[in-house]
Amino acid sequence: MDLIAQDGELLVFEVKSAPDVDDVDEFADKVELVRLQNPDRLVTGVFVAVGAEADVRQFCTRRGVQLIP
Repeated sequence: MDLIAQDGELLVFEVKSAPDVDDVDEFADKVELVRLQNPDRLVTGVFVAVGAEADVRQFCTRRGVQLIP
């Protein structure tokens, strides 16, 4: 997990080459922790996954994580 802070906003992102739903779930939990620790900031989670399968794409949507395939 990496973090970029700019103008009071936080972008949390992770890059995976062959992700599964457990990777997305773990990442979404980390994003939620950052949100809880920074209630006064906009926190966005972005999961970068080359060749993400359909189940990973759907799980990102369910967990509120943006996906960049």
